[in-house]
Formats: sequence, C-alpha cells, structure tokens
Amino acid sequence: MDAQTTPTHNTLWHKGFAALSLANVLLTTAVYMMMAVAAGWLRSEPLSPFAKGCIMGAYGIGLFLLGPLCSFLVERYRRNHVCELAVASLAAFVWLFGLMQQNITSWNISPAMFALVRMAVGAMFGLAQMVLSSTLVIDVCESFQRTCANHATAWFGRIALCLGPLMALLMGSYLPTVCPYWPMALLCVAAVVLIQMVPIPFRAPSDSYPHFSLDRFLLPASWPLFLILAGFCTALGYSLTLPHPILFYLMMLVGVAGSMLERRMVSVDGHPRIAIAVGFIVMAGATLLATSAATLSQCLSGLMTGFALGVAGCHLLTTFLNLSNHCQRGTSQSSYFLSWETGVALGVFLSFGCPFTQTIILTILAVALLSYLLLVYPWYVRHKVR
Repeated sequence: MDAQTTPTHNTLWHKGFAALSLANVLLTTAVYMMMAVAAGWLRSEPLSPFAKGCIMGAYGIGLFLLGPLCSFLVERYRRNHVCELAVASLAAFVWLFGLMQQNITSWNISPAMFALVRMAVGAMFGLAQMVLSSTLVIDVCESFQRTCANHATAWFGRIALCLGPLMALLMGSYLPTVCPYWPMALLCVAAVVLIQMVPIPFRAPSDSYPHFSLDRFLLPASWPLFLILAGFCTALGYSLTLPHPILFYLMMLVGVAGSMLERRMVSVDGHPRIAIAVGFIVMAGATLLATSAATLSQCLSGLMTGFALGVAGCHLLTTFLNLSNHCQRGTSQSSYFLSWETGVALGVFLSFGCPFTQTIILTILAVALLSYLLLVYPWYVRHKVR
C-alpha cells in the first residue's frame, strides 16, 4: 500500500487505530505489571536499599538508550517492523527476568545482572513506545485528528498503568502458583499480533538520515516542562512500590475515569495552570495518605492518584504539543512519554534507595509546582507555537 492509496477515515476510531490503542494498553500493562511484581519480590530480598533502588531505577536509564537511534531505525527499516521487534524483545527480557528471579541462588545472579535486564526492559519499552505512540498512531490518523489521537493514546496509557499492578495483585491472590512473568510476556506477544494486523502506509526513506538524532526522541524546547512532569511523576513511582491492596488500584481506575469526566464537563483550556496546580495538590494529598494502612485512606489515596494523573497529565501533554512545530508532533509525544517514565523511575529508585522518601517526594512536588507557576508557565506562554 502506498501513500496515494492510503484510506481516509472520517472518524478517529477505526480498526487500525483501535488495534494500535489496544496494543498500547497490553504493552503498558505488561511493563507496569512487571514493576509491581519486581517491587513485591525485592521487598523480601536481603539486599541493600541502594541495590534494590538501582535494580528498579535502571529501567529509567534504559528508556534513553535507543532514543537517538529511533529516527534512523524508522527511516532505514519499516516502522511497524521496528516496533514489533522491540515489543518481542521486551517479552524476551521480561521472561528472562522471571527466570533469573526463580533461579537467583542456583545461577549465582548478582544485583548488577538484574539491573542490566531491567535496563534492557526500559530500552525496549522506550523504543516501542516512541515508534508506536509517536509514529504509527499518527500515521494511521488523518492530520486533523492527530491531537485527539495523541490524547487518546495517553489516556489508554493511564488506564494501563492502573491495570498492570491490579493484574499482578489479582494473580498473586487467585493464581499464586502461576509465574506472573509468563502472562506479561504473553501480553507483549498479543501486542505484536495486533500491530501486525494494521496496514501501515509505506513511506519512502529520506535520501540521507543521520544515525543519531533527536527527531522522534527529545524536543529540546520542552526541557522545562520535561522537568516539571518528571517531578510530578516521582510521586506516582513512589506510590507504585508500596504494598497497596487491590482496592487501591480499583479506586485509581475510578479516579482516572473521574478525570476524564472532568475533562469533558469543565472547560479550563484557557487556564491550564489551574488544572495542573490542582493535579499537583491532589497528588500531594494522595502521597500523604499512601502509607496509611486504613481502608478509607487507601481508597482516597487511590482515587486521588488516578484523578491527579488524568487532570495534570492531560494538560501537560497539551503544553508539550503546543511547543512543537507541525513536523515535531511525534517528537513532543516521545518527550512527554520519556518525562513521565523518568519521573516514575526516579520515584521507584527513591522509594527503595533513600530514607524519608515521603518527605523527599513531597518536597519535589512542591518545588515542581512553584517552578511551574512562577517560571515555567510564563516561559511557556512566550514560546508556544500552537
């Protein structure tokens, strides 16, 4: 199929977009399911807090390893094939991590080896998401639908973020004898099948393309927002490592649904500072309640976390997109994804590797919010191009 015979779609929701959206859900669910299972396992391991933090946080370093090659890979090879290979490799590394965990003594596996595999998981997930969300999803949508597609992809990612830990807890409660890493790998395989089902229009490669590039990787103009969103997501990473009950993640889903309803009913597009500030404040409240064992506190913490993710995350994505030129949409989407996951990885590392983590997280939230209101938002108003 060439560019001239690409079918047009009057609506955003067609078979190709639906298949890629579901693939995104399965892929993200598998990664966050692994995060929850690995965190639960490490809590009982006789390792130093710093070693545990490095194992979990190495994922954040891996996210950036293949980013400079992303543009070269999608120009040199078929975009969908690059994504499929990255997801299939992710499934293999997830399965390998499970084998290493089961044979840690007999194989004499060191913490550094676990950290390397976690880094590989981050690298494959980062490449897969940069191609899937920033290239394939855009390619199957009409130009006037791409902003809606970007936001829909992000919403599915937030839902999957809740589903991953929830599935891990459900498996631990009702299928304790089943190795949870196998279902994670199967979710990745199912994502590969869905991507293969979508006809991606052929695009002739450029006459020349550098091996290393920021294209489809990082948007330099967005670095202040990158830091703000990463600071916000440290609280999420911290919360995901705590031993929450199933009810917490069910309430997170309710909170995300509530933020979607708020997005449709309350118009704050002209005042994104309000929505983002509310998201930060609600996330700070959720962080304060996260360590309480009381059922009501856990319900409120989960509900507030999901709501904060949706409210602040949605408007911060809009600001990333507004800083990009027309040809930089995919790059801004990748920058948003990397900022989000960097914050999560930092929060996970701090949760395991540092004392007084809750105080540190609350301080990061306060500094990020004040920086946004006083410095970054005025800068954004001067530099936005949309």
